[in-house]
Amino acid sequence: MAGRETVLIVDDESAIRELLREYLQGHGFNVIDAPHASRAIDALTRDADIRVVITDIVMPGSLSGFDLGRWINANRPGVKVIFVSAYPAAKMVSAAMATTPHLIQKPFHLATILQSVRSAVAEP
Repeated sequence: MAGRETVLIVDDESAIRELLREYLQGHGFNVIDAPHASRAIDALTRDADIRVVITDIVMPGSLSGFDLGRWINANRPGVKVIFVSAYPAAKMVSAAMATTPHLIQKPFHLATILQSVRSAVAEP
């Protein structure tokens, strides 16, 4: 069973945030969420307990999920980032940008999300 690690879910679709929140809470994680990258940065600035961020790549506003990932790498380097996207080109873009290798294609299986979060938490 997972510990009480805190996961931040960032997605402009409230149904996705709610689904992931309920699923991960049911598997022992503390979960908070944000509708876009700016709110996620606010949460990351306030909450030192966040260990993993699951973020959509394409969101409204001036910051993408990749922008959020770069902010996390610069300001909270111990936080693991898992990108999710419905766009098949996301893997190539991720590799080209040398971002974290954690990328999950939408639609996804909830078990894949859980496995990715557990793996990220276990990383040093």
